[in-house]
Amino acid sequence: ETFKNIVAAEEGRGDGPHDEHDEHEETSLAGKEVAMAPPKEVIDLTGDDDECAPLPSRKRVKRGMSFVVAPGSGNGTGGLEEVLRPFGTVVAVDSWAGTAPSDTEANVALLRSLITADAVLVGYSYGCCVIALLLRHEPKLAHRLSIFCSYPLYEPRPPRDWGGPASVLRELPTTARLLFLSGDRDEWLARPWQPRPHGPDALHAVLPRATVVTIRGAGHLLKRHHHDLSRRAIADALAKDAAL
Repeated sequence: ETFKNIVAAEEGRGDGPHDEHDEHEETSLAGKEVAMAPPKEVIDLTGDDDECAPLPSRKRVKRGMSFVVAPGSGNGTGGLEEVLRPFGTVVAVDSWAGTAPSDTEANVALLRSLITADAVLVGYSYGCCVIALLLRHEPKLAHRLSIFCSYPLYEPRPPRDWGGPASVLRELPTTARLLFLSGDRDEWLARPWQPRPHGPDALHAVLPRATVVTIRGAGHLLKRHHHDLSRRAIADALAKDAAL
C-alpha cells in the first residue's frame, strides 16, 4: 500500500530540461502526521532580476557532489540538471515506468537503483513524491538532504479517502532534512478547496520544521530565468547541510 496510492495525470511534456511549458499532474498518497526536525527557516526570494535578495549563508559549497534527479510525470525536470551541474555530477531518471498507481513500486525501485552512497536526491513535481515514498520506505536514506522543487501538495480535487500528497510528507522519518523550492504562483499550492494558507506557506504549514524557499513570480515550472535564484538557494542549503 505504501507504493500504490500515487496517481499522476495530464502533465505537459517538454523536449527536455529547459522546457518552458507548465507540467500538470495529480498525486494521491496516504500517511499520518509525524513531527519534522531539525528546525529550519523560511526564505523568500524575489523573481525580479534587479532585486535579488541575498541568501543568509555565504559558506563555500563542496564541489564534486553527486545528485540524482527524479523528474515530473512527463519526464521533464524544469532545468534542474543545469541548476545542479556547477556543484558536481548529475544523473537523472530518463523515463518513469508509468504514472498509474500500479507503476509506483517500479518507479521507486528505478530511483533507488541510481542512488550512490553520498548522492543528494532532487525531485521535480511528481518526482518529489517518488522520493518521499522512498524516504518513507527506507528511513536510513532520510539522513541526507533531499531537495523538492515544485512539490504538488494539493490536487485539483479534494482526495476522497486520504490526505493526498501532504500525507506522505507528514509520515517521513523525523531525521529527514528537506529543502522545498516553490514559486508563489504554483497552482498546486493554491487550490480553492485546500486549507489556509495558500502558496509556499502551505508547505511550511504541513512541515513547520522544513526549509521552504519561495521564488516570487514563479509558477509550478521554475523557468530558465529562475535558475540563478534556484541555484543560490540550493547552494545555501548544501553549505548548511555540510556544516551539520
